[in-house]
This record gives sequence, structure tokens and C-alpha cells, in this order.
Amino acid sequence: MLFPLPHPPLCFEIPDDWWDEAGMIGFIPSGSSYLHEAKPLLHIELISITEVAPIIRIPSVQRDFRGFRRDTLISVFIGIRQQHVMPPVEVILFPAINVEGYRARLTDGFHRFYASIAAGFTQLPCSIVSNWRELPISPFRENAPDVE
Repeated sequence: MLFPLPHPPLCFEIPDDWWDEAGMIGFIPSGSSYLHEAKPLLHIELISITEVAPIIRIPSVQRDFRGFRRDTLISVFIGIRQQHVMPPVEVILFPAINVEGYRARLTDGFHRFYASIAAGFTQLPCSIVSNWRELPISPFRENAPDVE
């Protein structure tokens, strides 16, 4: 199945059998985001998916299908469908909304981010882990850490 990213013309694909195996056929979200856990010492906020810049996988990072781990993605879909409480994704905030319209960049939560879009959520529970100016390295560098 093809799913559009919030900023066209970008899209991503999830194998039909993964979607089916997770029981997502006919899924309709009951809220604006998946259920997330509250962590007392972290700043957690719901951010519009359209304002979160996705992680783009480095081509050399091998996964089961186009950057996705099959078991991880199916597990996230099942968690969404069964309304399990899951961790928020981690983001860094830009000093201002950038030219592409993004307010934050995803640093951890690749599968939860893409599963949320596929499931039809409009918001993403985000743990604000850093401010853009505080980062020691750029997440755009080739050797940036691979995150889930």
C-alpha cells in the first residue's frame, strides 16, 4: 500500500501482507494520535505530523523492506489497533519553522512515525529531547546514528 507523506509528492510503501497481518484493514483512528505514556521528567507534546520532518534511511542500512523492520512495524500497528500505550517519538525542535514547514525533526521513532501516518493520525506524541542549537552534530550527516 502507498501512503502519502504530509508534504506531497512524497510517499512511502508498506507491503499489503504486513498491513493485513497487523489487522489494519478497515482501521479508523479514535483519536488524533496513538496512546502514549507520560514520562515525568520529559517534555511531551502533541505535534502535528505535518510539522515533523521524517528520518530518511541511509541506503546502506539494510532492513526488511524500504527501511522498515517487518516485526517492528507490525508490532507498532498492533499496538495502535489494540490501543496499547506506547512511547512518544523523540524530536529536536528547530529554532523556527523552517522553509519546508517543519517545526521539529524526528530523531527516534521511525516506525511509530510512519505507522501513525498510515493509520490516519494527525498528531504525533513527541518527547522534546533537544533544541536544534544544542545538537553536537547535524542529523543530516552521513554518519549520523541510525535510530528506530
